[in-house]
Parts: sequence; C-alpha cells; structure tokens
Amino acid sequence: MIYKNSTMWTYYGSDEGATEIACEVRIDGDEISVSYLDDGGPVVYTGRAVGVGHFRLECTNRVKGRATLHRFDDDDVLEGSWIEDGYEGMWRIQID
Repeated sequence: MIYKNSTMWTYYGSDEGATEIACEVRIDGDEISVSYLDDGGPVVYTGRAVGVGHFRLECTNRVKGRATLHRFDDDDVLEGSWIEDGYEGMWRIQID
C-alpha cells in the first residue's frame, strides 16, 4: 500500500512540542519506507518488519538515522522513536 498524503509529527526535546511534516508511507508485506522533505531535501527511511506490526528502519540517503515504528493491525497510525545525527526523539504518522 502507498499512503501519499500521510502526516508525520516529530517530537524532540521536552520544550519543543511537535513538528508537523507531510510524508509518504509505503508498506509492502514486511517492507516499509517513509519519505519526506526537510530543509536539505528528501529524507527516506526504509526497513523491514521484526514482528507483526513492528518495524526497524534506517536512513542513509542524507542523514544517518535509525528508527522504529509500531502499528496495530489495520490501524492508520504508526508510532515509534528515532535517532538521527546524534539527536533522539519520537514520531507519530497518520497514514492516509
């Protein structure tokens, strides 16, 4: 499935609040990718399932990042954490 009009909220630091970003999510069997644009250009995280609804992802195209995403069966929300260039945070994606 391709969800071209998804919305991602990223959380970093206790005082920052959430940043809202448009993104695209692709889920094909046990493979997943999340892509979005930031100030420096496109960012793409790709990964595989490590259990039903549990994904580990990596980004190597622009930033050095690792992430997790979790989804209940047939839910339209993915949630997880990320580590990117030494920074840590959480993300929540509403797929659409």
